[in-house]
Amino acid sequence: MLLLQTFAICAQKPKIMVWLSTTCPICQRSTLELSKVYENTQSQFDWQFVFPIDTKASVKKFKRKYKLNVPHILDTNFELTKKYKITTTPEVLILDSVGYKVYQGAIDDSSPSLGIHRPASAHYLFDACILLLNQKSPQPSYVKPIGCIIYHSYE
Repeated sequence: MLLLQTFAICAQKPKIMVWLSTTCPICQRSTLELSKVYENTQSQFDWQFVFPIDTKASVKKFKRKYKLNVPHILDTNFELTKKYKITTTPEVLILDSVGYKVYQGAIDDSSPSLGIHRPASAHYLFDACILLLNQKSPQPSYVKPIGCIIYHSYE
């Protein structure tokens, strides 16, 4: 029985979780990049958007406006946010097929600092997906996310 349980764990897809806020301008600008990566990787990864500070109604409106078909959850108690030490929206977390964190941070480099937006030249999320699918460790494994701060207590 243990062998079957081990196989079931190993057979899981890697997971991509993206923390978003419906009111964050950087999240709003990131929706096109997220849609492109999702469309290209949805069969190889389990995706989930995480909304830590939004209501069900605001998320529904946001997903409709930006044509996002990614499954989502509300994390209004900050359980996942605290577990993975997420501080910013947007922020990405990629877990491999056994649940180890292999990448955390920015989606791309289109917002090098608050108030600055430019075309992306580095696509961290997409590149991490490709490396992971090719059985390589994403490098870099962390890129500081720039965006809207999630205010909560880690106590």
